[in-house]
Amino acid sequence: NCTDDKDSVLYCESDCLVQALHLDYGYNSDINQANEYLKQDEIYTVQKVQVGRSSSEIVLKEFPNVTFNTVHFTRVK
Repeated sequence: NCTDDKDSVLYCESDCLVQALHLDYGYNSDINQANEYLKQDEIYTVQKVQVGRSSSEIVLKEFPNVTFNTVHFTRVK
């Protein structure tokens, strides 16, 4: 369930699929967390996306108590 006319992960809704591609993007804390939980090229299911002014976070159903920087993901079509 992604907004059909938007390619960005920022427009994903619950149950949208995203792929972890850029685990080395973001601040050091983002990179460390991504590498702790995520696998490169793995597909995950979105629980929610929180869009902020300077950065945005994504919560995955696979890790419901962890937030990740959206720069690590691309939307799966």
